[in-house]
Amino acid sequence: MSTAPKLSRSQLAAVVAGNALEFYDFLIFGFFAVQIGTVFFPVKDSTGSLLLTLATFGVGFLTRPLGGCVRSISR
Repeated sequence: MSTAPKLSRSQLAAVVAGNALEFYDFLIFGFFAVQIGTVFFPVKDSTGSLLLTLATFGVGFLTRPLGGCVRSISR
């Protein structure tokens, strides 16, 4: 059984700040999904542009753990 190194207060603050910024980013993206869809995915049907926007949101949400795994392997 390995013991993980303890985090200092500054490291913990950096983790909390990064997590809060990422949550804010996803919250704003979700809030403005309709407007982002009409600007970046101009299709005839508004439902299609919204679905493309939410698919982009989903890809970002699903690749976050993948990035964490790659980061932990590269150490």
